[in-house]
Amino acid sequence: MGIRAGYIGAAVAAGILAWLPAGEAQAANGAYAVDAADISDVGSCKIESWLSAASNADFSAVANPSCVVNPFKPVELSMLTNRARSDGEWSTAIQPKAKMNIAPTGIGRLGFPFMPAAPSMS
Repeated sequence: MGIRAGYIGAAVAAGILAWLPAGEAQAANGAYAVDAADISDVGSCKIESWLSAASNADFSAVANPSCVVNPFKPVELSMLTNRARSDGEWSTAIQPKAKMNIAPTGIGRLGFPFMPAAPSMS
């Protein structure tokens, strides 16, 4: 595709997007976390965190520290914690998780992790 064709394609896409009706954004309650299938190297640790605030004073602060250990195969252990305020009520949730690769990921390859579900503690 040449440069001119790229510009034409971008103009057509912009026209289609402008034509689509813009509605009100809708969202369900709570945050949605997406976890990649891969795990880090053994011995490495990280903290993933994010904040969310709304104009009605609702608030959510999430921290997810994790470390990779090797008891028999590399396993990522993490503890997702969420401190939130909704309609003036505060809550805290803690959810432990362990993740192990069944089929490792790679460029052009689909990976498969095993993550047993753990109950959330509030």
